[in-house]
Amino acid sequence: MKPASELLAGLLKDATEKYGLIIEKKADKWYWRTLGVLVSLLTFGKVDFMHRFFSTIVNRIGVPPRWDTMPPEAKYEILLHEVEHMKQYTAVGFGNIWIGTIIAGIGYLFLPLPVGFAWVRAKMEMGGYAQSIRAKIQVYGLAEAIAAKPGIIAHFTSIDYLFMWPFKRHLSRWYDETVARIAIEEGAQ
Repeated sequence: MKPASELLAGLLKDATEKYGLIIEKKADKWYWRTLGVLVSLLTFGKVDFMHRFFSTIVNRIGVPPRWDTMPPEAKYEILLHEVEHMKQYTAVGFGNIWIGTIIAGIGYLFLPLPVGFAWVRAKMEMGGYAQSIRAKIQVYGLAEAIAAKPGIIAHFTSIDYLFMWPFKRHLSRWYDETVARIAIEEGAQ
């Protein structure tokens, strides 16, 4: 296994070359602060977008204040997840990350419903969380990825993502299948 710092450095280099990756503190940019207010209003103050969540718009990853003090293992897991969203934007935009962000953003926020049955959001986050699982397997091992299941599934079924997908059995099956597939790909035991 490669050390997390090496994995992180490779990911940063690759994402910067492919997507022009920019990592920025949410508190430093007006658009992140504006989104923070909107998310707070939509969730009646229950989601702390500015301090708890990492977010991607186009090639920019907005990070909370704790980013600078996080260990490379955590940074790698987060960035692998967020870079997956950049890949999704690029694919949806027929190679153009900007067009893809607009198309994916509409689907992410509204299709088929903005709350409770947000299939596009769930599919996009399944892709992101599959990469979180991959990072856990690469950095900590298979047991850690298996143990993360309740926390990751909770993101789908809670206010964190506006209750995007309430079908816990479906999510449990998806999670188990994803862990099994990635464990094989990564040669984990």
